This record gives sequence, C-alpha cells and structure tokens, in this order.
Amino acid sequence: MDGNNQLDCTTSQTLPLQLSSRGSGKTLLAVGGDWIVQYDVGPKDFYLQSISLSQPIKEKADLNPVSQISTDGTYICAKSGTSVKCGPLRLQNGNRVWKTTTSNLLSTAMAANSATMYGLSSQNNLHRATVAGITNGTVSWLQVTGAPKFSKIAYDGKRVCGIKTPGNSIVCTISDLASQTPTTWSSPLPENSWSSLALSNNQIYAVTSASVVKRIAAPIQ
Repeated sequence: MDGNNQLDCTTSQTLPLQLSSRGSGKTLLAVGGDWIVQYDVGPKDFYLQSISLSQPIKEKADLNPVSQISTDGTYICAKSGTSVKCGPLRLQNGNRVWKTTTSNLLSTAMAANSATMYGLSSQNNLHRATVAGITNGTVSWLQVTGAPKFSKIAYDGKRVCGIKTPGNSIVCTISDLASQTPTTWSSPLPENSWSSLALSNNQIYAVTSASVVKRIAAPIQ
C-alpha cells in the first residue's frame, strides 16, 4: 500500500520488482494464503481479492473501527476498538461469527497452513495462540518467554520477525518454533530505521522510515 492508498502488487521476487495496480481507496491490508484482504473504513467493509488477478469481493465486516487485520487465507483477525476479534475469512450464510479473543493485543500475525498465530500486546510483548481456538471459541494467548519487545511483527509459518522497540532494528527467530526449548533470536539485521515488515519465501520485505522498500534474506543463524 503506497502513500496514496494505492494497492500495488508483484508475483515475482526478481529485482527490480515489477508492480501492478490492484485498486485504491482502502486503508488496511493483509495477505494470507491465496487472498488479499483490505478494509475500507468508509463503508466498513472487507474487500477480498485472489492473488491471481480478479475483481474484489465486498463483504460486510460488521466491525468499527478496525485498526489492524491479519489473515491466513482461512481465518481473519481484526483489532477493533479495544479488542481483537477473529473469525472465518468468508461469510457463512451471509454472516461472520466473530470471537472476541482479548483486549490486550495491538496487532496479530497469521500464516497460511499454520496451526499457530502470533500477537503483539499493548506492552510490546510477543504472544502466541492456536488457530484452532477460533473455531472452538477459546483463543488463549501465551507470552513468548525471552522475546524482545517489538513495535511490529511478521510471521510466515517458519519464523517470526519483528522491529524491536526501542531501536527500530529487525531480529528474527532462528530456532524451531515447534520446539519446547526457549526461542533463539538472530542478531539485529543491518540498518535500524525500519517502520514495517513482511515475510514471504524466506525473504524479509521491510520499509525504512524514508518509505524505501528493501528485501533482505531471512537469517538462519
């Protein structure tokens, strides 16, 4: 999403990135599985669009306000007011049943085909929960012991990366997230002026404070 709320996408990792326009006017963006999801604060609707070119599908969000969204292509979580609500991505019989999970999270991060999702608390602490809790009605968020404090997080099903606060540097997990041992974190990546980030195919796509997009290989040690 650029400074003019224009959605620009690429399906290739080859540099320089070749971007194509996918429309404009929406305010929030999330990508997961085969879906691009945007939220339009005006009519308070979600707009769903397949990664392959297609016209957006408009579905009522029934949430206001919404300040952050994430999706794994099957479910969606949204920060609405003082709480985070999660539910199926697609409407079911014209409705979406939201599960209120907590009032302590600022944002969430989900990944396709992952049984785990991550959240960032109002104290900048990293938490995790099982996606299955969305359907069984109990989403229990547990703090990740030993994790740095973050202002932004991203998750791709293999690793978590985040922008540390204070400092604005990026670090990532370099140990098996499924292991019962404490999570190991990488050394800070080059530069310390990051404002947002995303993960895909072992690559970090991060935006600097000067609104420059950079691609960095995710650390393995």
